[in-house]
This record gives sequence, C-alpha cells and structure tokens, in this order.
Amino acid sequence: MPKTWIILFLLMCFTLHSQNGPKSLRLGVTLSSDYNISSQNIDLGNYMGYIASYDRTNYSLGLQAEKFLTSDMSVNLGLQFSQKNFTGTFYCAVCDWAIPPDPENIRMQFLEIPIGLRKYFLPGKWKLFADVGLLNQIALENDLETNGYLLSATIGGGTEYRIGEHWSLQLRALYNRALTDTFEGSDHKMQFLAFGMGIMTSL
Repeated sequence: MPKTWIILFLLMCFTLHSQNGPKSLRLGVTLSSDYNISSQNIDLGNYMGYIASYDRTNYSLGLQAEKFLTSDMSVNLGLQFSQKNFTGTFYCAVCDWAIPPDPENIRMQFLEIPIGLRKYFLPGKWKLFADVGLLNQIALENDLETNGYLLSATIGGGTEYRIGEHWSLQLRALYNRALTDTFEGSDHKMQFLAFGMGIMTSL
C-alpha cells in the first residue's frame, strides 16, 4: 500500500546518519496561509456537481522535525492541521428547479503529514533553501464525499535567518499538486499555494 511505503521511507530517513554531516535534529512550529487554485468545476457525475468559489480564508498549522543528512541537505517530517474551505454552488443539468440552490460553505479539514527533502544554499546566518516532497492528507471533517486519503506532490523554497545560537526564522512558499482525486466519483484534483513561516530550534 502507498501509505505503508511512505511510513517506511520516513523511518529510514530519520534514522540515517551522514559520516561527514552534522548529526543534528531541529524541531519547529509552522503556519501558512493557503490559496486554492484548483479547477472551479467539481463534476460529481450524472450531470451534477459544484461550481467552486475559492474565497475562504484557509490555513495550515503544525509541527515540523528536520534531520540533517549532510551540512546542506536535510529530510523534513511534519504533522499539521489544515483547513481548505470554499464556497460551492450545487448545479444539476437535468433537474427542474423553480429556485436555483444558494451558495453554501463547504468545509474541508485534513490531518496532514508532509515529508520532503531540503537543500540549503549560501551557508551562514542567512540561507536560501529549495524543497521537494510529498503531502499525505487524511480527511477529518468534510461536507462533500472526500476520499479518505489524498496524496500530493510538493515543490517550493524559501529563506532562513538565524536569530540565535539555536533559533532560526523561516519564510517559505510551496506549491501542492494532488496525485489522487479529491472527491469520490470525480476526477477533480486539488491544487494550492501556501505562503508561510516557521520557527525552528536545534536540539
């Protein structure tokens, strides 16, 4: 199963130790503002579905662990809560309504487990970094019939500034593209941009 392989990969990455790199672990808190850029047409089959308006304020909040494999390469694992609400208007091409349905708030909440590799550049007090990875999403509470498990590919980058011997501040932008369908009976795939920050401390 895909989830089994992902868990095994995470365990192997976090037990790796580089002979030449630092054997350090960092923990942090992350917060991002998430912008849904998916298709506005959510076809649920049988000539019906939703027209989405991505006008809701969404976010992700969680914890992050970072294990350095070399001096400029690390593997990252997170655990976060994510909200992906939107306004949806139900449509039905074969229904005869006297009054069309009103727009409604569609709630989508996930428990997310991001896993990724990070490459640092410009070693020093101020650094740049590039990210690539996977995002595992487990549906918590959703108004539509969302698939219970979603998998997305992620790519992004950012900057880090060291504000003390053990503390660093990070700013990051991330693009997420779903690899699995969001809703049951639909080929809709979620895409979103995340702009966030994090505070990391070394152990």
